[in-house]
Amino acid sequence: MIVPEGYSLNISGNTTLRFSKKAGLVSRGPLRFNGAESSPILLEGYNDETGKLWQGIAVLDSNEPSQWSFVNIRNTTGMRYATWELTGGTTFYKSEVQLEHCSFNGHQGEDALNIVNSKFSLKNIKIENTTSDGLDIDFSKGKIEGGLFKNIGRLGGGDGVDV
Repeated sequence: MIVPEGYSLNISGNTTLRFSKKAGLVSRGPLRFNGAESSPILLEGYNDETGKLWQGIAVLDSNEPSQWSFVNIRNTTGMRYATWELTGGTTFYKSEVQLEHCSFNGHQGEDALNIVNSKFSLKNIKIENTTSDGLDIDFSKGKIEGGLFKNIGRLGGGDGVDV
């Protein structure tokens, strides 16, 4: 699924999006995912012969901030698209992001959440059950308030927060 430059994707609570193993979401505009505690948003793979794995999300060069609340991302692997690859299950590159009460569970690649060259605000995020790093922040500026990092780096050597 591709959101072109100049467009945004807005999703409200009680929404579930399921992706095939080779699918993901790439956006050149902001993602506005507005769930609530009683009506969260879920993005995951659909159950087929390979399990519930899917590639994940990449927000690239967005001119406006992405704002997420009560979003659950499950079982990502990292993006492989045409001639490029991202190891993060959810990546924000040169794209401001504000995440509140979001969870990332079961990432099977390098970084569950990767923020690169971006301003960010993370409040009460939860990252669990990763094969490697939980949160990787590169060349970015922002703040982290609260949160939980649990069962990080099952394959060994994973960092809860890598800055």
